Amino acid sequence: MRKLITQFTAFTILILHGAFLPVIASGVPLSPFKATYSLTKEGTEVGLAHYELSKIDHTWWRYSATSEITGWLSYVVDADVTEQSIWRWNNGHMQVREYRYDQTGREKHVKLYFDWEKQRVTNDIDGDRWKMNILDGTLDKLSVNLALMAHMKQHQSNTSFAVADGGKLKTYIFNVAGKEMIETPLGHISCIKIKRNKRGRAKNKETTMWLAPSLNYLIVKLEKKNRDGDSMLLQIQSLN
Repeated sequence: MRKLITQFTAFTILILHGAFLPVIASGVPLSPFKATYSLTKEGTEVGLAHYELSKIDHTWWRYSATSEITGWLSYVVDADVTEQSIWRWNNGHMQVREYRYDQTGREKHVKLYFDWEKQRVTNDIDGDRWKMNILDGTLDKLSVNLALMAHMKQHQSNTSFAVADGGKLKTYIFNVAGKEMIETPLGHISCIKIKRNKRGRAKNKETTMWLAPSLNYLIVKLEKKNRDGDSMLLQIQSLN
């Protein structure tokens, strides 16, 4: 059971939603949206993830995600997760101000505060605080997928991002793996297939994403394969 909770919470943070995203006056290639995804393990739905992108003011944006366990597991497991990233569009790139992660049940609380003048991030995990130097353009685990959408919209090429992840500075690598037509609750959608890796990650641990150009490179499907051979599938259910 604990393993499933860990997979569930780790899996849902991989998702981005950038639907119907025209370039607006400020130059940000994103606009507000709400989307819901189902999470399936071995053919059984075990959870839902809800994502929302909203504008705070003329400069700052909020990207939030909530995930919940559904079905019979909801009667025995309390492990809802809420995440939030506050960011702005600065010189053609995302610049994160802060990130929060809160998990119920087996409680876990994470806060990241980005100080761009000093080029460092303050990590706070369940009250344990420390500072870490970062590179220009470093993102958090939630906002990195929005950055991927923006990159694919302009270039449709391989890319990588520095990400503050688990108290360490990691490199997320995204490689284009071709095109594929997939079936979703929204209909048949032509997608660009992306393989995501972390530098140093075991070769038998893989994340695959399907991005829809017709929806401004929204991720409509995501599959994660773990070392033990298990896989989990996230797929879009609704979009507003």
